[in-house]
Amino acid sequence: MGRLTFVFLLILSLFYCSHVWAQNSSESANLATSNLGSVSFYLDKKNPATQGESVHVVEESKAYFCLQLNTQVPDLAKVVKHLSQVELTLEKEGENPQKIKAKSNLKRGLIYSNAQGCFIGQLRVPMGVSAGKYHVSELDLLLASEHVIPLRDHLSQVKPLGLIEVASPIQDTMPPLIEKIESWVPMEGGMNMRHSRAWKYIFFRVTAIDQNVGIDPSTFQIFFKNYLDDELVDISKAKCSTILPNLQYNCTLYFSRAEHDFYGRTLRLVLDSVSVADKYGNLTELTTPEQLEKIFGGKLMQYVFYSHKSSHDKKAETQNEPDEDGHIEASDKPKSIFINKRRDRF
Repeated sequence: MGRLTFVFLLILSLFYCSHVWAQNSSESANLATSNLGSVSFYLDKKNPATQGESVHVVEESKAYFCLQLNTQVPDLAKVVKHLSQVELTLEKEGENPQKIKAKSNLKRGLIYSNAQGCFIGQLRVPMGVSAGKYHVSELDLLLASEHVIPLRDHLSQVKPLGLIEVASPIQDTMPPLIEKIESWVPMEGGMNMRHSRAWKYIFFRVTAIDQNVGIDPSTFQIFFKNYLDDELVDISKAKCSTILPNLQYNCTLYFSRAEHDFYGRTLRLVLDSVSVADKYGNLTELTTPEQLEKIFGGKLMQYVFYSHKSSHDKKAETQNEPDEDGHIEASDKPKSIFINKRRDRF
């Protein structure tokens, strides 16, 4: 009984496959003799193009496409009823061909054409793509059943067929501008002490701007030299974050040191360097005293902290000690950070 069931299922599968093959062959034969529709590109999202238009774009810009399918072709009329997504691939010819992908918004159900008969989709020109003309090289229709109908071999029947032309990238050779630094804590005070351990947090904001391609936030770095009684003991890197990478960076510098006899010693944290680059790699690096003084009101940015109780910091000996990862309770951070009503706070 089991063997008969297996044979029956095998015959049924072969019949189904032959039916699908015949159907696909019929579809291909029908498509081969028909005008399938058009592809147009445009820049104004609210005004779709419908006459096979092409567009000029630049790096990281958006463009939209309108795919019109000829529903007078019976096979395409069937496809339109079950269409869930449209995908385009545009390719630039040459020794090192580059591709740009475009697709309609992915939905769980079906997609429908607008009043002009357009199936709408969009693309974003990636950073670093070379200039030139990009032609449609692939056109895929995805059905709700997850079946894909490729029209790559029938693109000659998609008329008119627009293209996109990528303009030469901006010739940006100007690095970002580091405008100023603002401290959010007093420049002088007492260190936090417990037994033979001393620690201190400082908080500040750096303003940096780039008017062209924009700052790459991963390149932002700022370092301070750590002196104990005028002896250089370390160089520390501040931790900075931003939600406005072309404007502001909020930074924290943490100092911690254990000494057998710390009382009576003086700590100085002196700004050593600031650097940042834009998305094209143009670098700004401030390292000389003149450069560093210019961004801090005409004087060198340095913090001075004492390892004994000071009138500048009466809570120095009562603040919570940081944990092994250097974290402290929120109540020990400067209040100015928490009353800041802007979203770009710590």
